[in-house]
Amino acid sequence: MVGSEVGRLRSVLLHRPGDELRAVDPANASRMLFAAPMDVQAAQAEHDAFAGALRARGAEVLYLEDLLAEVAVDQPGRRALARLALPRAPASVHRRLELLAPDQVARALIGGVDADPLPNLLFIRDPSAWVGPGVVLGTMATAVRAREASLVDALYRLHPRFAAAPAWTDVLPVRTRVEGGDVLVTGENRVMVGISPRTPASGCHRLATELLTAGVATEVLTVTLPRGAGFHLDLVVSMVDRHTFAVWAPIRRALRAHRWRATSAGVEVRAVSDPFSALSASNRVIEIGARADERHGRGWDHGVNVLALEPGVVMAYADNDHANAQLVAAGVEVLPISGPELARGRGGPRCLSCPLLRDPDD
Repeated sequence: MVGSEVGRLRSVLLHRPGDELRAVDPANASRMLFAAPMDVQAAQAEHDAFAGALRARGAEVLYLEDLLAEVAVDQPGRRALARLALPRAPASVHRRLELLAPDQVARALIGGVDADPLPNLLFIRDPSAWVGPGVVLGTMATAVRAREASLVDALYRLHPRFAAAPAWTDVLPVRTRVEGGDVLVTGENRVMVGISPRTPASGCHRLATELLTAGVATEVLTVTLPRGAGFHLDLVVSMVDRHTFAVWAPIRRALRAHRWRATSAGVEVRAVSDPFSALSASNRVIEIGARADERHGRGWDHGVNVLALEPGVVMAYADNDHANAQLVAAGVEVLPISGPELARGRGGPRCLSCPLLRDPDD
């Protein structure tokens, strides 16, 4: 159950990066969506520190690869996992997977066996997003990440921890183009969805309609990102406390939004002048930005992609000096983590995590 972005984090899904990162080299880094290749051991060390910090704050950390191995513990599990995770692969590939040990099955599905490896899977936020009591699964926008949604879908369908949960795969089919970096659960049965380079208007509108129709949300705010702002909403907008948003200052007044509500006559859509006050008159906006660039030199990283651990407490990359100082000045506690290697994949602490369970934020 994830009723907001800021309720105390109790359980979170991560993917510890592995040898799939070796598929990224200087020649193909951009095509693979990386700023530069990662050093595997350095990335793992940073990720381990990230996971350790989450545990230290009381969060249960679950690893995708471990859960996949648990599904593959017996022959029926391996067979079902192979078919769901690789639906287009020939039967010969499925049979080879079924002969592997459970941990080898999990590693093969991530690292690549007769299929492309998944180096971006460490940004586990994007293939799925938990909203209220269920999960939204989407189609990834780029070919290099296309297999991720099928793999996560297979996990949710087959692992006992999730199989009995009210997943929404029948309500929101995997073919809908939505990425988790564009989905923010703002609380009080309200959801914000970004229209971005990775989530087109069609996918955003479909999601808004389905959330309202299913009764999971009473209100959905669709927000169009200005050109060049970022490839996901959570690179320029995030929640850091109850009714409090951190927003990259240059796009603060350029965001265009529509409010979607369910009525007796159907779904009503109206333009709103300001997305944050439209959600609640009590909302507060912390504008993030400074005249001097952050010293890390990452053009995509405005210091807004932070992970809330509880109301008013967030985890952020330590080298976002200006952004972190602005959050602290606004009354937000910032827990810094090291991430220069992980950030080569163009993702921050929010991207690295898929919350599964949060306390109610009230």
